[in-house]
Amino acid sequence: MTPRLPVPATALVVAVVLMALLPLPSTADDAASYGSEGIGDPYFPLDGNGGIDVQHYDVHDSYRLPDRWLAGWTRLTLRATDTLAGFQLDFLLPVQEVLVDGAAVDWSRPDAHELRITAAVEAGTTHEVLVRYAGRADAAGWDGERNWLGDSHEVVTMNEPHMAAWWFPANDHPQDKATMDVHLTARRGLEVIGNGRRVSRTVHGRLATTHWRSVEPLAPYLAFFAAGHFEVRRGADHGLPWLVAVSAQIPSPTRERSLRLMLRTPAIVHWLQGELGRYPFSSTGGLTTSLSPGFALETQTRPTYPVLGSARVTTVVHELAHQWFGDSVAVHDWRDIWLNEGAATFMEARYAETHGHGSAQAWLEGLYDDNPDGSSF
Repeated sequence: MTPRLPVPATALVVAVVLMALLPLPSTADDAASYGSEGIGDPYFPLDGNGGIDVQHYDVHDSYRLPDRWLAGWTRLTLRATDTLAGFQLDFLLPVQEVLVDGAAVDWSRPDAHELRITAAVEAGTTHEVLVRYAGRADAAGWDGERNWLGDSHEVVTMNEPHMAAWWFPANDHPQDKATMDVHLTARRGLEVIGNGRRVSRTVHGRLATTHWRSVEPLAPYLAFFAAGHFEVRRGADHGLPWLVAVSAQIPSPTRERSLRLMLRTPAIVHWLQGELGRYPFSSTGGLTTSLSPGFALETQTRPTYPVLGSARVTTVVHELAHQWFGDSVAVHDWRDIWLNEGAATFMEARYAETHGHGSAQAWLEGLYDDNPDGSSF
């Protein structure tokens, strides 16, 4: 991710200390009989869930751009890692029904973020969990975050560290990666872009369903879809399929500049392979949105970008380097994110020095000199 503003380290330390001191909420259920409401991340205690390991997501969503209405169902294939009376998923939209192995089960919402499912599972067993839901995606929020990015012409589900819970129920933490199929239904005239490779597009009346598949496991926050009018280019480079897209809502000639920048993706990936080893996924690409997220994000196989100037090739290098650092190798806890960002930022400097734009050593010394002892950084 190319961040908007850094969070002061002292604020993070204070937040973690305060969270550690807060008492755990009491529930009517025996805490030992349910998977924990969090995977154990010290920065975000409710991210992820204990006792389960998701193997695959099969998402079937429909989305209406004008009113941001999202409805659908997701089937999760998950393995119980503990013997439980029930388990939790992270999800923000209103739920209509939950089935486990084909049978309807009881469920509850301890808070806006948690979907608690009452279904006994034994350690080592695998289960199919189907959740049906519908609601205004832009109305959903949690802990001060309202992350839906869309207008009446376009939508892109990009954010970090939280985005999945706005459009599919998940075990929402990088510790639990899973493979993924996304079937997104939208108005027929719209293009739908996602992670991985496009499997099919089926037209039915005024609607069309586009199926994208990720065969390599991904962390839930790295999953995305975009729907709108896009200029799309595709091809293959050194045997690696690529697809790039640029929003048609971006005025020309800015749109042409954005497309030229996106078309540099295959060559940058090829260069990164020479520096870092084999590219870890089976496709690559990028997408530029007309919306204003304020950041770029390393959505797996196909990073998402705001409008960038032609000189911002280093941002593309940064997000593509994240395919190795952050996507293929994920953080264990969110406090480890400096490893992701440090490696991707170094690759910007490495690219610059190998393309005639100054040495990485000079860049590092300049950065060091700009942040003397006592600086807020």
